[in-house]
Amino acid sequence: MTRLILALLPALALAACDKPAVITTEPADDIAVTTTPAESGVPAAAAVVDTADYLARAVAADRFEIDSSKAILAKTGNADVKAFANMMIADHQKSSDELKAAATKAGLSVLPVSLDPDQQGQIDAIRKTSGADAARVYLNAQRTAHAMALSLHTDYAANGTVPDVKATAGRIAAVVQQHSDKLSAISIK
Repeated sequence: MTRLILALLPALALAACDKPAVITTEPADDIAVTTTPAESGVPAAAAVVDTADYLARAVAADRFEIDSSKAILAKTGNADVKAFANMMIADHQKSSDELKAAATKAGLSVLPVSLDPDQQGQIDAIRKTSGADAARVYLNAQRTAHAMALSLHTDYAANGTVPDVKATAGRIAAVVQQHSDKLSAISIK
């Protein structure tokens, strides 16, 4: 009986506050979500994802993909890297357009995009190098960016609150996964 009471205590405490326990990730770690910690013994709550935050981060991620890909095209002769960069420009412009259309349909607006300092630093690093070094910097940045983007889109597709934006996030997540798969096949000698 004591064990049962002790096991239920965290849930009762949370229910009494009428608020879930909150874990907020730092902005660089992706998006802020609200969950119930697994160690509390309470089943994890669905993540709550702010639509405006999702849209801003998603469009900024697309801008980074496009700008970094344009930067590498001027720096490398590697055919695989060039093909990947061209695909990034086309696919991420398309996903930005789809997100903006879904947001507009839902009566939302997407603010102008600005890159965060880390994203701009990665683009600057590509521009400062050349050849195989530039390709390595670019591919590493792409791997990181795609992992973050996949998490961002998957989270919103699962837990977002605006149906049209949720559906778009799900479609984009599938494309981002394809990009990640292609990245793993590209090697620089």
